[in-house]
Amino acid sequence: MNSDQHQTVFPCTISKCNNKSCVLCYCCQKNYCIHHLIEHNDSNNNKLNLLNDEINKLDHEIKTLNIQPLVENCRQKLEQWRMESYHKIDQFFERKFHEFHRFIDEKFDHQRMEIRRLQSKMTEYNHKQEIYDEELYSLIPIIDNLRTEINNFKQINNQMNIHPLPIDDNVINIDNINVHKFNLSTLSTIYKTINHPHGSYGTLACNDKFMLIYLVPNLILIDKQLNIINQVLWPYQTISNICWSSTLDRFLIIEKSKIYLVNDQTMSIENLQMIEKQIWFSCTCSDTSLFLSLDEISSSIMEFNLLPSIKLVNKWKSPYTCNKNEYIDNIVYDNFKLALMITNKLQKSVRMELRSSKTLQHIWSLQLDIVCCQNKPFRCCSINSNEWLVADYQNRRLLHITEDGNLKTMITYDSIPCHVVLFGLDTLVISRNSGINFHRLEVLI
Repeated sequence: MNSDQHQTVFPCTISKCNNKSCVLCYCCQKNYCIHHLIEHNDSNNNKLNLLNDEINKLDHEIKTLNIQPLVENCRQKLEQWRMESYHKIDQFFERKFHEFHRFIDEKFDHQRMEIRRLQSKMTEYNHKQEIYDEELYSLIPIIDNLRTEINNFKQINNQMNIHPLPIDDNVINIDNINVHKFNLSTLSTIYKTINHPHGSYGTLACNDKFMLIYLVPNLILIDKQLNIINQVLWPYQTISNICWSSTLDRFLIIEKSKIYLVNDQTMSIENLQMIEKQIWFSCTCSDTSLFLSLDEISSSIMEFNLLPSIKLVNKWKSPYTCNKNEYIDNIVYDNFKLALMITNKLQKSVRMELRSSKTLQHIWSLQLDIVCCQNKPFRCCSINSNEWLVADYQNRRLLHITEDGNLKTMITYDSIPCHVVLFGLDTLVISRNSGINFHRLEVLI
C-alpha cells in the first residue's frame, strides 16, 4: 500500500464514513481513511491466518493419513477383476474344449463309418467271389483318401490356431488424476550421454523395461539403469523408424520395403511377411493395430490388424491424410489418437496434427514457426497424459504442445535434437547428431 500522492482528495470507500481518504490500496484499488485502512489490513491478515490454518490442517491430514486402506481397496478391486476375468477365461476354455471335442468325435465317427462301409463292400465282394476291374480300381482312390483323412486326423493338434490374448492397457485406469505430470518449463542438466559413431540413425523406441537404439553396426538394448543388456549385429539397410508393440511383444523396425520384428528377450530378428509391398517410413502401434506411413509425397497411411494375423484393414490417402506436396514425417499413437508431423516441401513449413486412430478424423492442427530447410524428418512423442513434445532440429528447440493443440513452452536446446522419447516414468531421451542425451524430468505434485 502507498500513500495517495494525487492532489485530488477522495472520500473513504467505506459507506457511512465521512472521513477523507489518505491511502489508495494498490491491491483492491480502493481509498481508505486511517481508521478503515487499519481495519482493512487487519481483515486481510485474518484471512491470511485462516488460510494458513487451513494449510496446517491439510498438512496434518496428509501426515496422519493411512494410505494402506486405500491401497488395499484398490488391490481388492483388481483382485475382483482378476477373478471375474479368470472365470470368463475358464468359461471360454470350456466352450472351446467342448467344440473341439465334438469336432474330433464327429471326425472320428465319420471315418469309422467310412471304414465300415468299405468293409461291408469287401465282404460282399468276397462272398460273390468276383469283382470287375472298374469296381476294383474305384476302391483305390477311396482308400487313399481315407488314409489321408486319418493321417490328418492324427495331426489335428497341429491344426489348432491359438493366439495370445491381447489386453488393452486402458481396461484399467484411474480417472481424473494427473499421473506423471512433468515440469517442462526448464530442462534438467544431462545426467548421462551415449556417443554414437557416424552412420547411427538416431531413431529409438522404448517399452516398459528397455530402450532399443541403433549404434553402428549393432542394435543395442538398454535397461532403465542405462546398462547395456544385449546387442546384436544389424545386417540390413538404413532404419527409418522403430516402435514397440505390446500385443506382438516385439519391437518393429522399418527398413524401406521391409519390416522386422525384434525380440527384446533374445534379440532375434525376424522378417515380418507383409502382403502389401510398399516403401514404408514411419510406424506406431495401438493395442490392436499397426499404423504405417508411406515414404512418398502426399503420403498415405495404412492400418493393419495385429491379430490373429497382420492384415490390412484401412488405407487413407491424400488429401485426407495430408495435402499435395506434403510429407508425413512421423506418426505416434497415444490414447486412441494419432499425432502426425507433416512438412510442406514447397512452402518449407511444418505443422502438427492430431487425428482419431479409429477414423483418422481431424481433431486439431498447429502450424509451427519452423522453416524446414533440411531433408530430415521432424519427430514427436507423447508426454504428460495427452500432451506432446516436438524435436525441432531446425531451431535447436523442444516444443511442448498442449492437449488441445496450443504451444505451451519452447525449450532451447544446446545440441540439435533429432528424436525425443519418454523412457520409464521420468527420463527424457533426446537423440542428437552425434549421440543420445538423458535428462531427469521434474515431476509436478
